[in-house]
Amino acid sequence: MFEDLHLVLNQIRRKDVLIEVRLDNTHDDLKDLFRALDTVKDRLILTVRTRGEGGFFMGDDEGLREKYLEIIDYKPLFIDIEINSKIFEEVAKKAKDNSIKVIASFHDPFKTPSKGKLRIILETMIESPYIDVAKIVTMARSYKDNLTVLGLLERYSGEKPLIMFCMGRYGKISRIMAPLLGSWLTYVSIHERKTAPGQLTLEEMEMFLRWLK
Repeated sequence: MFEDLHLVLNQIRRKDVLIEVRLDNTHDDLKDLFRALDTVKDRLILTVRTRGEGGFFMGDDEGLREKYLEIIDYKPLFIDIEINSKIFEEVAKKAKDNSIKVIASFHDPFKTPSKGKLRIILETMIESPYIDVAKIVTMARSYKDNLTVLGLLERYSGEKPLIMFCMGRYGKISRIMAPLLGSWLTYVSIHERKTAPGQLTLEEMEMFLRWLK
């Protein structure tokens, strides 16, 4: 794994590109992984995605808590933790106490909930004192689902840094449009091995954004 990681990191030269590393799908010793990540620690997002939100972590709340506390001890630039997690407030407060920025996230890997439900989640995130960036990602089942998510993004983008877009083949357009409508960032892969359905490569995203601007 670490040989692959070094190859990936060597391809990311641009300093304005943040790097997210998912820790829910690794069984390696985190200390070894952290040492491999030291060269990009100042632009690193670390997260543990649970199965309910499209990830691979199968442990209980205590196991999740222990993993995040280990991440916090490492002090990356950001952690991403699910807003619906029972340990959210404890972990987010601990991160803030250690000068780590917090991305609160909500993922629905199956559908796009109603605009009303997403608004409630988003407003909860915006009002929280522990959250630096609010992230909502849903699965688009039609092109119309993009309008639901991007409409909320445009409406609330001035109140707190937001990350909002849709996954899936119908959601590709939202990944491109989100930065143009106020999304703080969008997610790409640096090679063809995608980590989420509908994800574009860094090269593809740069091409589309140059064309649209």
